[in-house]
Order: sequence, then C-alpha cells, then structure tokens
Amino acid sequence: TMTSFQERAVLRDWVALNYLGRGEIVEIGALAGASTVALAMGAKMSGFFYRLSVYDNFLFPTGMYEQEYRRRMPIDGPGFRSVYEACTAGAAPLNTIEGDAVVAELPKQSIEILHLDCAISEDFHRAIYARFFPLLIEGATLVQQDFGWKQAPYIREFMGRLASWFEHKMDVETSRYFVVKKAMTAEDVKGALA
Repeated sequence: TMTSFQERAVLRDWVALNYLGRGEIVEIGALAGASTVALAMGAKMSGFFYRLSVYDNFLFPTGMYEQEYRRRMPIDGPGFRSVYEACTAGAAPLNTIEGDAVVAELPKQSIEILHLDCAISEDFHRAIYARFFPLLIEGATLVQQDFGWKQAPYIREFMGRLASWFEHKMDVETSRYFVVKKAMTAEDVKGALA
C-alpha cells in the first residue's frame, strides 16, 4: 500500500459515518487494494447497500517508480492484479475495471464517494476530472490521496480552480477530504481547468 494505516482508518470511518447509499463509491488507483478494503469496510459499516467500482490498470510502472512498486509487491511479471485480488477477496461487492480510467466505462450511477490515488500526470488528472467530477452528486465526498504529495502540484492547482464546487473538510497526512457544495457539469470542469 501507498496509504498509511491512519489514512486507511480515517477513510473507513469517514465512509461509515457519511455514506448514505445515494450513489456509487468509486476508487481510481487501487494498487494492491488496501484503500479498497477500507472503502468496502466503511460502506458495510454504514448499513446502506453499496456498489464499489475500482479502476486501475494493475501494471507496474516503468521508470523511476517501478523499483518502489516491485519492492512493495515482490512478484514477477508486468502486472499485480493477482495481488489485488488476494488482498480484496473479502471486500465484495466489487466492480473492478482493469484499464485506463480515462477511457474505461463510467459508473452506472452518480458518485457519492470518489477516492483518487493516482498522481500519474497533469493530463491524466485533467481527463479524470472531466469524466468523473460531473457524476459527483451534491454532498458527495472527494478524497484526493496525493493532495499533499510535492511531486503532484497540479492536484492543488486544479482543486484551487474548482474551489467554487468543493468545500475542504480535513487533511490526513497527504489525503485531503472535500465535500461537493454543488453539482458540476462537464463544461464547468473544462472551463475551470482551461
């Protein structure tokens, strides 16, 4: 996992206390599934029926982060889907979408909780925001796990531009929690990030 125990515990508790079953729970960037399990545990604790959709390509990155990923998951081959499956075996119901969230099938419903843990690039975030943010309902939670990560300053910049739609609630290590003040359209997101 790239998330700490504290981040996962707060994520679980936030979902348990705030999820009302009005929309899907979506995670983009699951890695081996530690935060996925926290989301599922929180949803079960809430008592509401939930659908948890998880997006990841489950491939080891090439370049400077590959060694760190492989240190955390010492397996052979190009991908780690098997590790994710083993770690999340008891976290049903899961709808796991393997592939790039920029082009993958969108959730079937509106989104009530969105957990983003994928500081891939500025372009990736711009595309993810344009696709997924218009699905966030008023009162939904957005958790930006890499908000405090210095190598991803574009996350802070983009969220600053989108401040009219989000209310900052709290920080837990590198994670920042937001609540949607008002729903947004694809045009709202595109205009704010232009």
